[in-house]
Amino acid sequence: ASGTYLYDYEREEYSSQMAEVLDIDIDKFAPIKNSYEPIGKIQKEIAEKLNLPLDIPVIAGGGDFIVSLLGLGLVGEGSAVDMTGTSTLFVVQKEEPIIHPLVQNLKHVIKGWVPFTMLDTGGLSMKWCKDFLDSVAKVSISYEIMIQMAEKVPIGSEGLLFYPYMLGERRKENILAKGCFFGLSLNHEACHMARSVMEGVALALGKDLQNFKDLGVNIDKVYCVGGATRNKLLYKIKADVMNLPQILAGEPESSLRGCGLLAAYGLGLINDLNSVAKLDDLNTQVISPDVDAHAEYEKILEEFKKMYNFLLGYWT
Repeated sequence: ASGTYLYDYEREEYSSQMAEVLDIDIDKFAPIKNSYEPIGKIQKEIAEKLNLPLDIPVIAGGGDFIVSLLGLGLVGEGSAVDMTGTSTLFVVQKEEPIIHPLVQNLKHVIKGWVPFTMLDTGGLSMKWCKDFLDSVAKVSISYEIMIQMAEKVPIGSEGLLFYPYMLGERRKENILAKGCFFGLSLNHEACHMARSVMEGVALALGKDLQNFKDLGVNIDKVYCVGGATRNKLLYKIKADVMNLPQILAGEPESSLRGCGLLAAYGLGLINDLNSVAKLDDLNTQVISPDVDAHAEYEKILEEFKKMYNFLLGYWT
């Protein structure tokens, strides 16, 4: 319901006032349910196709990345989650939504809210870079080779900045943002571009992290999930930019686990969802920040933000 953006979070119902302004009939909307509530039984044709009993209950469920938070055992404040596949979601958890133009909010599948920012090309920028290098070299370059190229380049890519807004952003003031390299010189090679793209993604998230901190959100670590976690260099850069440990989660099917937990709770099979959801950290890998590297990235982030603000005026 909160994803419709017609949800009145104070009254926990659809906003009749907003619906009237937009000329939307909210009576046609589905009733609001808790994510763990049973809403009916499995449909006959589905049960027959899957060879399942007809009396299996169906719960309301929730959005994929929010259910994934539950599956990862992240049921409280203090940590952020970086979910990077094609895009990147940078997610925190709060008791109340953060009402600010830079932040989007969705209701959690358990108590509370999930404020988040989104970089549409957080992972796609690296695919674009790989494909671009493929076309220039006229040979197939794997991600592993691209990472090896980037590892040869020092912090800051020798002055080359990349802005990873290849599809714009979802916020009103910068929906027309574009990707770009800034600072290209004759000294830069393909390896600089490879590292700069990774640094650009990390710096964009570092900017979002600062925004969250300015809004009073305390973050002491970042849990990381998604296909991009195979790129350890990327997460080392993120750790150094943010000065926060990056915990590569060891639960590969977190969304599926979250759905199972919701179903078990909704059917009364477990009584305390929070305690059952929590995982130990035995299967995680921690990438820690380097103090000296962070000091360098602090200066680079300030330059990144200055140029971003300049480009913002151009984009709009």
